[in-house]
Amino acid sequence: MKLREELGSEVQVHGAIGTAAHLSGDEPEDVRSLATMVARMDPRTAIKEGDVASVLVDTGALHFFDPASGDSVRGRD
Repeated sequence: MKLREELGSEVQVHGAIGTAAHLSGDEPEDVRSLATMVARMDPRTAIKEGDVASVLVDTGALHFFDPASGDSVRGRD
């Protein structure tokens, strides 16, 4: 994980996704990836910056954004 934000009732973790993720240096901010994620976690999670973790994703709760405009991209029904 690249960043851990403790927000009281939840923890948000930011990280790189999948095998495209790699380290370009020794610091957590040196993680590079073709895709990144922000996950809302239980505040008791032990995940910390620099950890590699497997996460289970509720695909019904995913949100996507256009990288150029920042606009939300909605899936097709």
